[in-house]
Amino acid sequence: MSAFAVIVLLIPVVGLVFLLANALLETPMLDANKSSTYECGLTPLQGLTRLPLAIAFYLVGLLFLVFDLELLLLIPLSVT
Repeated sequence: MSAFAVIVLLIPVVGLVFLLANALLETPMLDANKSSTYECGLTPLQGLTRLPLAIAFYLVGLLFLVFDLELLLLIPLSVT
């Protein structure tokens, strides 16, 4: 049996073993804070579920994508 076949068969088995171990060994610790909808420390506002975002958030996201893709294309070029 090749090494690739061993890896392909071994990874799902190890994943299932970890999932079963987690399901068997977990201890649920629920309290009022963990079972609430928001855990970030801010109280939720009633009625205002969609707040408009500033255009700066979109610009930062677009700039991140541009520079991320630029680096993604330049790294193989610099390695060769």
